[in-house]
Amino acid sequence: MDFSKTLQLDYSLKTLWIEIVEMANLATLVQNGLVKVAF
Repeated sequence: MDFSKTLQLDYSLKTLWIEIVEMANLATLVQNGLVKVAF
């Protein structure tokens, strides 16, 4: 088992997770904005 590859994979997963969370936050902000505009 190559430790550096495992570490790299772990880092990639964390980066991907952060991007997903940021996209979800952005989507929530957009939805809230649309709700405020609509009502």
